[in-house]
Amino acid sequence: LRLRAYHEALRRRHHELEELHQATHRMKEQYRRLVELAQEGILIVDAEEIIRYVNPAFARSLGYAEEELIGRSILSLIPEEDHPIVITETERRRRGESSRYEVRMRTKGGETKAFLIAVSPLRDEAGAFMGALAVTVDITELKQKEEALRRSEERYSDLYNNAPDGYHTLAPDGTFLEINETELRWLGYQREEIIGRLTIFDVTDERGRRVLEHVLPRLAQERTIHELELEMIRRDGTRLPVRMNIVAEFDEQGSYRGCRATVRDITEQKTLERQLLQAQKLEAVGALAGGIAHDFNNLLTGMLGFTELALRELGPKDPRTELLRNVLTLGQRGARLVRQLLSFSRRMEAHRTVLDPREFLTEMVGLLRRILPETIAIRLDVSERVGNLEADPVQLQQVIMNLAVNARDAMPEGGTLTISCASVTLAQPGTPPLPPDAPPGRYLRLSVADTGIGMSPEVQARIFEPFFTTKEVGKGSGLGLSVVYGIVRAHGGFLTVQSALGQGSRFDIYLPITERSASREEEAMVRPPRGTNQLILLADDEPVLLDLEEKVLRTHGYRVLKARNGREALKLYEEHRSEVALIVLDALMPEVTGIEAARCILERDATARILLVTGYNPEEGGLKGIHLTNTHFLQKPYTPRQLLETIGRILSEPCVEPVRK
Repeated sequence: LRLRAYHEALRRRHHELEELHQATHRMKEQYRRLVELAQEGILIVDAEEIIRYVNPAFARSLGYAEEELIGRSILSLIPEEDHPIVITETERRRRGESSRYEVRMRTKGGETKAFLIAVSPLRDEAGAFMGALAVTVDITELKQKEEALRRSEERYSDLYNNAPDGYHTLAPDGTFLEINETELRWLGYQREEIIGRLTIFDVTDERGRRVLEHVLPRLAQERTIHELELEMIRRDGTRLPVRMNIVAEFDEQGSYRGCRATVRDITEQKTLERQLLQAQKLEAVGALAGGIAHDFNNLLTGMLGFTELALRELGPKDPRTELLRNVLTLGQRGARLVRQLLSFSRRMEAHRTVLDPREFLTEMVGLLRRILPETIAIRLDVSERVGNLEADPVQLQQVIMNLAVNARDAMPEGGTLTISCASVTLAQPGTPPLPPDAPPGRYLRLSVADTGIGMSPEVQARIFEPFFTTKEVGKGSGLGLSVVYGIVRAHGGFLTVQSALGQGSRFDIYLPITERSASREEEAMVRPPRGTNQLILLADDEPVLLDLEEKVLRTHGYRVLKARNGREALKLYEEHRSEVALIVLDALMPEVTGIEAARCILERDATARILLVTGYNPEEGGLKGIHLTNTHFLQKPYTPRQLLETIGRILSEPCVEPVRK
């Protein structure tokens, strides 16, 4: 009985062991299937880094069959530059540590892939290190996406920070949360000095703060604010005019969380606006100067005319003759002064003549003495013989005037302005200090030097750039020296500058010398031609001038009809059309102007001879562009001789028959 019981117990034990064995086999089979079906790669390496097992997923990830990997060193799959990573990690396994790290492996086709590996050490029954179990995940695509994202963020950062406009983000209280490099550069701050520390109110002027305090609270309702102009304050205290466009930002719950703004530097626009305003002011000054010059020319015409008539009635030995000659000289000087006023206040087309530099500079210095303050002494140093120039005197006056004004500004406490000229000869092209394109030959070196504050090399490098100026806002347009440079180059000349801080400046203008002789306006000694009883129609709104011209013409053999405006002139012309030999019209009379009257007369009789006279600059007084047949021009002020000579010349010329279309 005992043996039977013992046998039954053995049988039950055997059955239990058999079931346990089958269960273990089933579990092993499940684990094997789990490993082989896993999406992650699994491998086992021994203590020498030799691969002892790989699952299909790991083999597929590298493009191998499983048996091709068994027995290979894991290092054979890894690029050499990554070997130190694997060796370091193996040492950690030997110490019993588990870890996760990234490493690259080469596929069978030579492609390099990135893997994330989780590794645990394997030990035998005695606890000795026998290798490692690793689970791998192919993260190549993830790394590529990360790299693409990184490049995208770099591009965005580059666009954001190097954009021509400024960008910033503000908290609801106006504190800077973000700002790009462009705006930081404008303001002169470092990022750490402004983010979370300063508010928008700290970097705007008082007016800008008031505007922002008014508009920012409205953002939550209005959401956007466009074209807001204000001035920001740089770290050094200077002002930066900007235009902002501001957009509100809201969180997921719709609560207002601040705003972002685009900021545009409008310094250049504001500069151009000021220059336009200055140009408009100059235009108004020019118009005013032209009107004043017109009135002065009428006065001077009468003064010069009556003085010349008085001189003719007095004998040369009469003691009053010298007094009247002085009046005549002063009147002629006044006429030159009016021409200079017109030249500097209005634009004129270039008209080059041959001039004597000594006479030109002497007259120019006289003009400068009336313009520059008494604290500035003017010295003129001119050689005996310097040759003649072929130049536009008005433009040359502008060159000297611009340089003199700059010299004045460089000597606020006074000093000495020296103007000199001398003849120089360049033996070879580009002789220093002239540029390489300067041809050899004789030049007049006209120098303008001051004892002012001087210029740094950085300023000298830019002084001829349009709109560049070192003067404060409103004190200069930045065009003076660029205009000087353009005029000098247009005359075939060259310009050099020497200057140092605290040592003044010297501008040397080199202009080609001409062999032609300077023209001199000398009145002929012969008497002006007399009329042969021709009828002259005079029209002028100045009664004094009308009486003067009538007296001059009648005493020289002409008959005269007088009209006080263009309307009377047209009426008298119609009444005496067959007799009138010449019509003399003031160009700008009230009601009907001389220009309008001339057109009406020529429409009725295209062969009529007309002389238009004006106190304005002909280029600016409404006469520019007028091309009327048989029409001539005479600018006031003129002397009786000039009037008689002009009339005599017109009457001696044959009438031009108009071209019929």
